[in-house]
Amino acid sequence: MKFNQKIFVSSTSFSTNEVLRNELLSFFPNTVFNSDKHLTEDDFVKELENCEGLIVGLDRVDKKILLSHPQLSIVSKFGVGLDNIDLKICASHGVEVGWSAGTNKDDVAEHTLGLMIGICRRIFEKQIELKNGFWKKNGGESLSEITVGIIGLGNIGKSLAHFLSFFGAKILIHDLVYDEEICHDLKLVKSTKEEILKNADIISLHIPLTHETHHYISQTEFSLMKKESWLINTSRGKNVDCHALKYALENKLIAGAALDVFEEEPCHDIELFSFSNLIVTPHIAGNSKRAVLAMGRSSIEHLVKHFEKKGIS
Repeated sequence: MKFNQKIFVSSTSFSTNEVLRNELLSFFPNTVFNSDKHLTEDDFVKELENCEGLIVGLDRVDKKILLSHPQLSIVSKFGVGLDNIDLKICASHGVEVGWSAGTNKDDVAEHTLGLMIGICRRIFEKQIELKNGFWKKNGGESLSEITVGIIGLGNIGKSLAHFLSFFGAKILIHDLVYDEEICHDLKLVKSTKEEILKNADIISLHIPLTHETHHYISQTEFSLMKKESWLINTSRGKNVDCHALKYALENKLIAGAALDVFEEEPCHDIELFSFSNLIVTPHIAGNSKRAVLAMGRSSIEHLVKHFEKKGIS
């Protein structure tokens, strides 16, 4: 079945994927793709002209967008986080939000595990030393020797806990609601936020961005962490106060941090990037080949079901 509605794809990851482009075009031939640029708010408003459907990645969908485009009837999420979509405004304007949880959970958990292994075995540090002419054979620690704190036991947190259980790490967890079966099966230790900050060698964030979790890790939290500990954030950039992080890194309040997400993206913070005890990747944890296809196909499916339901083709 083909649909005549005009669709805009704001995500460059989706737009540059030939498989997803072809699959979407097979249903919606009147699709416009954003293949090469970071959209300003004005760009976004302009590109959505006459569009009835939107596939969105990280661009903000708010009141201004919906008031400017009353013809828009569905926002389909390419990804799993909904913090960039104002759900209340969408509901009040009768705009459906298409979203599926957990489509990239294993991929984000795998990326996080890779960072943990690199940190423990000093892979990132040693490759820099060796390239600069220093042959220092210190292989660090194995995961079985450390305590990992997972904050947020949702889809990604659970997947990471499963992966870590094979390595024998002690796993502390903190969340508002606990999956008792997984806690029992994986021998997870339910802990307070403060207990994790004080005791974990590596702390990994897997929480959504909400009013309550904005700057969830800031000056107070860094002051509680061990000087030998690391912070990993593959959730949302604004969950960590960047200014507090810079202070913690500069003053050796913690051993280091690994970030896949940033308060502002794309991130061009030269001062932040200058810290030798900081590991960075450009928001790729959930961007593996498999994950991109899974998230893209989910967003296409939501569009198809929406317009089928409306009886429009």
